[in-house]
Amino acid sequence: VRMDDIAARCGLSKGGLYAHFQSKDGIFEALLARSLVPQQWNEPPPPPLRDGPRAFAQWVVQGLHAALAQPASVATLRLLIAESARVPHLVDAWEHTVVQPRVALLGEMLRARSGGRLADSIIVREPWLVVAPVSHALLSHVVFGRDLAQYREAHVELLCELIGPHMPPCEVPAGGD
Repeated sequence: VRMDDIAARCGLSKGGLYAHFQSKDGIFEALLARSLVPQQWNEPPPPPLRDGPRAFAQWVVQGLHAALAQPASVATLRLLIAESARVPHLVDAWEHTVVQPRVALLGEMLRARSGGRLADSIIVREPWLVVAPVSHALLSHVVFGRDLAQYREAHVELLCELIGPHMPPCEVPAGGD
């Protein structure tokens, strides 16, 4: 892509574009930096604990997929993979401003939303383990074109096994079988 093409696409003159950016790399860095600003994580309330580990695991997986499988997140991942050698400082910035705080927040949410029942769980001590299946799914989607939906149920099953020992089992409603 030439600067002339970028300027024309933006409705600017080439000089106008150079007034804001010194090069195509400057434009790329500005676009990537803009996508590094973390969005608010406004999750719905978790299901009641009496609904058991599956409902809680589904709540976690649904929230992660909703946040990480957005087109903007996928596009950022593609950029980071393709250009990480050229802009390692932006990759470091993304890790420190987006990834690490989000993973720490996830651990706190899991601890708080489970009523403290997960306090001793590996997924609270190492919350990146909860995100890892979504990260793998996104990489498979970006690199191999795989459908993200096929990974969800396996992710729920994994979390059920990790959460299950720390939460009460699903209760059968009164009068049920």
